[in-house]
Amino acid sequence: MNPDQVLAEIELLAGARVVSKLNSGPVSDSYLIEHNAEQFVLRLDTEVAAAFGLDRKAEAEVLAIVSRHGLGPELKYADLRRGIQVTRYIEGRVWTETDLQDEGRITRLAELLRQLHALDSDGQPLNLNAKVDNYARIIGTAEGRELAEETQQLLARLNEQSVSQCLCHNDANCTNLIDGQTLKLIDWEYAAIGDPMFDLAVIAEHHQFDQQQTDTLLNAYFSEVHEEHMQRLHGYRSLYLHLLVLWLASVEKLGKPGAEQQVLLQQAWHRLHETGVD
Repeated sequence: MNPDQVLAEIELLAGARVVSKLNSGPVSDSYLIEHNAEQFVLRLDTEVAAAFGLDRKAEAEVLAIVSRHGLGPELKYADLRRGIQVTRYIEGRVWTETDLQDEGRITRLAELLRQLHALDSDGQPLNLNAKVDNYARIIGTAEGRELAEETQQLLARLNEQSVSQCLCHNDANCTNLIDGQTLKLIDWEYAAIGDPMFDLAVIAEHHQFDQQQTDTLLNAYFSEVHEEHMQRLHGYRSLYLHLLVLWLASVEKLGKPGAEQQVLLQQAWHRLHETGVD
């Protein structure tokens, strides 16, 4: 979709203009736009977005909740059928890997997640089994099916223990953190009701936390850390690594990997082969 043409069709944003392209990803492209001296982010789904089964309606509902509590951007406009979304631009700095070397910033992130996990929400549950099945179908190889089965076995073991469920972001890596007047999360397309430990595991595994970073994260999140917390974090880190490989392999199969995704896939495969299935 052409961003200028899309803006021209949105009556609510009459006269808006594209300032710059912010990001180009496998499933969507984002643009900074200006309207009546205010700035917004226009996100347009790519042609492969539908293959991943993203629930844009559920995402819009989550945005309504988190924006009220100052945890995410305000939704300005959405065309769910066409995959068009406009949110208010958040002034601030996007975090990098370096930020997660700082104990104070890890603590701030843990506090942000505690706020999120304390919200009252009746959102959709996180159906990871369905996502894994979908990734396996997209990849379409025996290796992909085998990895999907391993992932679902790991998920089944984690689900044996009943835990309190809450609204989770499920993709809280540093590129989705904006540090302005407060720390906020963007890109809520995977947000759903699930185990809050998965949010912590995404951070720890995506950024390959060492023991000191892991201890800082858990101590900041929990009033008291128990062995059970460490074990569940370890299990969810393994689950996230499996999911990451499946997602990246799906992106590669659909012909939409950027250079960054290709490198990440190679690194994730290497870590997976090193660690094996937990």
